[in-house]
Amino acid sequence: MFIARELREGFSKFWLTPDLRMGVHYLQYFTEDYYCLPHMHPEYNVVICLSGKVDFDRSGVSESMQAGDVTVLNPGEVHQSRYGLQDAPGEAVGLIVHKSELESILQEMQFSPCDKAQHIAFSGKAYDTKVVRLTQELLSELQEQRQGFGLLMHSLVVQILVYLLRNCLEPKLVRTAVELPAQLRHWELSRAIEYMNTRGNGSFSLLGLCSELGCSSSRFVPLFKNSTGLTPHHYYNKILIERGQTLLRSGEYSIKEVAYELGFRNLSHFYGVFHTLCGMTPKTYQALNKAGKADNPDSS
Repeated sequence: MFIARELREGFSKFWLTPDLRMGVHYLQYFTEDYYCLPHMHPEYNVVICLSGKVDFDRSGVSESMQAGDVTVLNPGEVHQSRYGLQDAPGEAVGLIVHKSELESILQEMQFSPCDKAQHIAFSGKAYDTKVVRLTQELLSELQEQRQGFGLLMHSLVVQILVYLLRNCLEPKLVRTAVELPAQLRHWELSRAIEYMNTRGNGSFSLLGLCSELGCSSSRFVPLFKNSTGLTPHHYYNKILIERGQTLLRSGEYSIKEVAYELGFRNLSHFYGVFHTLCGMTPKTYQALNKAGKADNPDSS
């Protein structure tokens, strides 16, 4: 399966095997393209930074990635990402791998199998310039989609994973604390967040989002909440207000201009949502930001 989305400045492409157990996510995001809140997903996501800068907050630790850096987001690991932090898009590839697929590869590589009370986890990041060259070959196939495209994509993903496991990544057996709740697949959650980032306040529709993903709201809502800890509407409003805070901090827009840029039809609605999520009005936030206290309004 191949899915692509044009964003305001960047773009996003997915390739997935028919059984959805392995895939590739190629992305270029600017900061203004992709506001993201803490979330998790049930697969491994091997992130390879190709250019620009990508920041992750994961398990209470911040990581900054540049070209050649590799990290793995583990299943159920709460994380948050930021892109386009150097006035250039953060460009990355994520190799999405179901737990059983990774375990199968590791068994072929004679890695000690884990029992039911254990799972495989990765920590930290690695650096390797060769993996960027291997990933560019993968992206050529993703772009051209010639005859046999799916077979080669699968083969190249496995090749990159084996190379990384041989040279960069150190899998560890970790005791499993609790069984993860059912969550949205990585591609579904990414598409949902991208959808939210391209909608203004008056144009967001849960039914429209579910239609784009090809699922019912009765399935989507509880899985989204398991993945993010928030309902879709609460998550979406937080994305809007984070974008609003960015615009207010820039000093280039009035409060009214920010409200209309975000799609609010009237100022009172914007003030209400902003106050609910930030504990202060946009006017107070703007004043505190000018005084350098927006991040710590209680300081004297």
